[in-house]
Order: sequence, then structure tokens, then C-alpha cells
Amino acid sequence: MWLWRGRRFLWAFILLLSFPLSLWAESWQLVKDGASVGTVNVKYVESDTYVAIGEMARLLGYSAKSLNDGLLIAKGNVNLQVIPNAAAVWLGYEILSLRKKAFVSDGRWWMDSESSLAVMEKLLAKSGDGARLLWRGGSSPSVEVAAPKAPPVSPTPSVLPLSKVEAASFRWGVHEDRVRLVVETEGKVPFKSVADGLRFSFKAKPQVGPSPDPSVSTEIKKDGNGWILLVSSPGWKHTVFELTDPHRVVADFLRPSVAPAVVSLPPTAPSPSKPRPAPSSKKRPLVVVDPGHGGKDPGAVAHGRREKDLALQISKRLVKNIQALGMDARLTRDGDRYLKLRERTDLANKWDADAFVSIHLNALPKGRHAKGVEIYLMALPTDKDAMELAKIENAEIAEGGNGQGGDKTSLLLSILGDMQQNNKIQESTNFAEALFAAGKRGKLPMRRVAQAPFYVLRGAAMPAVLVETGFISELSEAKMLADPSYQERLAKSLAQGIKAYLK
Repeated sequence: MWLWRGRRFLWAFILLLSFPLSLWAESWQLVKDGASVGTVNVKYVESDTYVAIGEMARLLGYSAKSLNDGLLIAKGNVNLQVIPNAAAVWLGYEILSLRKKAFVSDGRWWMDSESSLAVMEKLLAKSGDGARLLWRGGSSPSVEVAAPKAPPVSPTPSVLPLSKVEAASFRWGVHEDRVRLVVETEGKVPFKSVADGLRFSFKAKPQVGPSPDPSVSTEIKKDGNGWILLVSSPGWKHTVFELTDPHRVVADFLRPSVAPAVVSLPPTAPSPSKPRPAPSSKKRPLVVVDPGHGGKDPGAVAHGRREKDLALQISKRLVKNIQALGMDARLTRDGDRYLKLRERTDLANKWDADAFVSIHLNALPKGRHAKGVEIYLMALPTDKDAMELAKIENAEIAEGGNGQGGDKTSLLLSILGDMQQNNKIQESTNFAEALFAAGKRGKLPMRRVAQAPFYVLRGAAMPAVLVETGFISELSEAKMLADPSYQERLAKSLAQGIKAYLK
């Protein structure tokens, strides 16, 4: 009898061992301000851990229910929208980026564990219930995104100022053409390019894991009251750009066999020269100029003028000025013709353009006033106004073309998810800055360089910007934008900025 029971126990034990390892650690504790509030299911996908975001929200006192194709997390008038297969979420008007795309599986919504902490902390803060969250459980270490605010740091003789960020998370990625390091912090961290790599400055000792490739190495040094992290890749080139919400420095170390001819330097470390596009086999660079709207789509209408008409007039003048400076230029439309947003960048890609410029006119609701030229690149929105403008310009992508571009939040978020992998972000930023500088030299009313998820820029395989040449909703500026002499002045300055960037 004992032998039979022993055999049954042995078979049961063998059967249990045959189950996937993930079943042994299928939930983590959610800790709020040091106290556990419950457990949440986790899911392992390759090297990443995902948590059931709906369960997490309910433990924190929020409702979580499906809405259309998304998940709505809400309490009172504060809500968060999660969209499937998008690397960003909506928090009111604010868009927050995620490390990985959220997805639905096994009847649950899954979000990567690190992003879930950052997103839910922001949601708590917006609800007036600010708290510090972390995960605890399984064989995985606790993941902690938030860190206490550091006291002000007095100046030191260090090469870089000390970061006020106490802690940072580091992520490595290995790709066929590069090794990627992502440094994620609560605030901006000083860094600069040095011989063979990058140098970061931290207040607290950085806890960075080993590089996945022996050609890229790290070294941590004490430096006065802080710490220095050196990331070296002798013989390799590198590119760097920054993202926000949360703040990240993304560094790509490019393998020599596939490294492009251009090295992008960090925007926080100004250099006499800006990164330029790799030399083209064409004799003359080609710029595609896209007059916004057209045909059945008039764009903004105010003071007896239509955006589509003025955008075409300015664009034609811009093409002539570009050609006069020794470059080639083509229009996406040369008459009152309707083009879908995607068709515009498709043409630029088909023509193998070196730069793409979409020309528009801005407008504000009644009672609001602003003037000046704004230059946008496609990225996470700078502010609410930038987001609202993108919704207007993206109106075509709404179902039925009813002018409610904000209704297609899932598409906008998918755009942002794709955007994070777009290596043209830094080039487009430099392109926008070159145009802005040329406008200032030409004494144009330059307002700002900003960013928003403009669909028309999504498919561009080259540096791409959208220029809002002025506010048609302002009577004085509408008159100015319709004046041929001002149009010529505007076009000349923009052409000079394009030449400065492409030279």
C-alpha cells in the first residue's frame, strides 16, 4: 500500500515538473507606499515581464472595463486609456510612452511591468493620491521606477553637472546592426559624447548590468560627490536621442559593418556641426514639398481665406527658391487636388527624397490668439495645444472623415508606438532646428519647434517636418500670409534653412 502511494506521489511530482516554469511564479505583489495591496497576475514573454494592468488598477481603487477596442481605467473624472498593440497610452490629453506595446491575451490586458508602475503612479498623482509603487515577488527582483527627489546639488568641478536623479533603470538590447542602451530616469540626466562612446553623470551609483556584446563595455567611476558611467565601443559609431514621459536617453552603438556615415551627437552637448543625412548617390539633393489639404479638404478657413489655397501658393514659391539654391524640389500636388495623408509621404519615398516638408497654416478657436511660425516633427506631443493641432490635421484618418481626428486615438497611439523605433527622430529634430534658425535670421516671427503625432509625417523614410506658417485665425497674420511679398520672404528663409541642413 505504501509503495502504491509512493508511486502515485512520484508521478504527480513528475507531472508538476513538466509544467512551464512561469506557472510557479504567476503573480507578483503590488506594493503601495511600502505596504502590499494584493497580487497581480504576470506573464513572461521572452525576456520581458508583463502584468495584468486591469487587476493592478482595481487594487488601486480604479475601475477597469473594455471600451471599444481599448481598456478604460477610471475613477471620478480621471481616466487612462490603454490601446492594444500600442507603445503608448492616453492620460487625459497627455500621451505616455511605454517600454513595450500593451496587448490582450487570455482575456486580460498586459503591460510591461516597469511601464505599469510609471503609468499608474502618474494616474494616482492626477487623482490627488500620489504614491510610490513597486513590484515584489517571484524570482525576479523588485522593479522600482520612482525614486525620492534628491536635494539640490551644489556646483562641482566635474566635467558634467551632477544629475539630481538618485536612481535610473538600464536596459540593453541586441540587434543585427546595433547594440542599444536605454537609460530611463525620473528627470534629465547629463551626458556627452567622449572618445569611443558616452559619459553619463549620476548622483547615486548607477546599477547597470553587463553589456550583452563584448565590443561595448561599461565602467563606473567615483567623481567627487557623484558617479560617472562610461560606455565605450572602440571603433564603433553611435547615435543618441532623448524621449520623454518617462525621460529616456537612447544610445545606439552601431556595428562597423552596417554603421551609417553619420554620427548623431546628443542634443544636450552642442557641437559646431549638426548630423547630416548620409550622402546620396544623386548629384543634387531632392526636397519634396507638400502643400497641406486640397480638393475636397479646404483645411482651416478664416477671414475669407482657405488654408489649402495659401499653402499651395507658399509651397510653389518654396520650390522655386529651393531650385534657385542648386537643389531639386517637387510638389506632392501642384493644383487643387485631394491627396490622402499616406499618399503624400508615399510619393516622397517613391522619389527617394532627401527631405520632406509639409506646408500648413495654423488656427485657434474663437477667443484664443497666437501668432508666428511653428515647426513640428512627429513625436510625443510637446503640450496640449500640440496634441489638439495634430487631431485637427489628422482629421482625415477618422472614420467617415468627419473632422474628428481625436476619435482615432488607437491609430494615433499605434503611430507613436512605431515612432519610438524610428531612427529619423534626431535627424528630423536637427532639420526643424535648421529651419527655425533660418527663419530667425530672416526676421520671420518664429514661435517654436515642437512635436506632435502628425499622421502625414508617419511614413517618411527621410527627415520630415510640418511647418505651420502662421495663424490664419488672426486677421493681421492671415492678410500677411496672403501677401505675395511675405510669401516670397517666408519661402526664401525656409529654402535657406533646407540648404543649411542638406549641405
